[in-house]
Amino acid sequence: MSSCILGGTFNIMHAGHIALLQAAKPYAQVYIGLTTDQWARAHHHCAIAPAAKRRAALRRELEHLGMSERTLIFPLSNRFGSATNERSLDAIVVSSETNEVAGEINKIRHARHLHPLKIIVVPLQMAQDGLPFSASRISGGKIDVHGHRLQPLRVAVGSENPSKLEGVRHAMRRAFPNMRLELRGFRVKSGVGEQPLGHSTIELGAHNRAKAACNVWPACDYSIGLESGLLPFGGRYFDLQFACISDGSADTFGCSMGFPLPKNIAGKMIKTNKTKNKFSRFRVTCSLGSVIDKLSGEKNVGRGKGAISFLSRGLLERKEMTEQAVLCALVERRSPV
Repeated sequence: MSSCILGGTFNIMHAGHIALLQAAKPYAQVYIGLTTDQWARAHHHCAIAPAAKRRAALRRELEHLGMSERTLIFPLSNRFGSATNERSLDAIVVSSETNEVAGEINKIRHARHLHPLKIIVVPLQMAQDGLPFSASRISGGKIDVHGHRLQPLRVAVGSENPSKLEGVRHAMRRAFPNMRLELRGFRVKSGVGEQPLGHSTIELGAHNRAKAACNVWPACDYSIGLESGLLPFGGRYFDLQFACISDGSADTFGCSMGFPLPKNIAGKMIKTNKTKNKFSRFRVTCSLGSVIDKLSGEKNVGRGKGAISFLSRGLLERKEMTEQAVLCALVERRSPV
């Protein structure tokens, strides 16, 4: 007979809990540690239902899954329960958030000369807004038990540039088409200078702006940082835009299409100095925006359609680069693997 164990508070039954139970379903015997009222209230920030009510809801779901008769629910008053000393166990089911706990349990079992448990990691289940299900988000009125968003999605952007804000709005509406959106732009510092050069510098600027925007508006669901810069490639310099999307626990990155700068413009912006060791060092003397402003005879081209519009004679606009960068930063969040 194979057996597995899992634990949780099961405060408000949702898709994340159901995924854990389904992962345990193939096992002949299932043990579920249900946190006691004292333990749950000491380790959670939202209101916790009494254990009897949580147990009844858990039982109903187990009956629905056909698991009730082979599942034993026991009170859980610490991190590990009986998982560290029960010889008959074969596996432990955890979420990706609690994977480390399973590793600690196996270390203790090893020290006690017990066989390690097979660790079954269940990915976090995402609600309509792309963020994980949680009892606190349900009780706080952000989502319902089915994951539908009940409040506007709050997005903080580390820029007040109108073209960038428009690009972010287009991207988020495309990604979350049936959701109300509250988007705010904030003037923040990138920490990398006016004209970033190189992949790591551009990415850092986007990251810094995302974090700064979140600091200005801590209640946001997502904060987005955008940074345009030049990337050396194949003997040319390509202008592109990076986006960093943060949800407070994870950061994801994406970049836009890139276009090569005309060599005469790149020559005005970047100077190459040979060192004693014959290595080349690049020094940025001015920003692309300032060069395009002079060539176009307009001011603040970057706050409008951007350098790409001027150089392509209207074929493309900066907001499209922003939209692409943000959508690409969402790929990792939506990937099925």
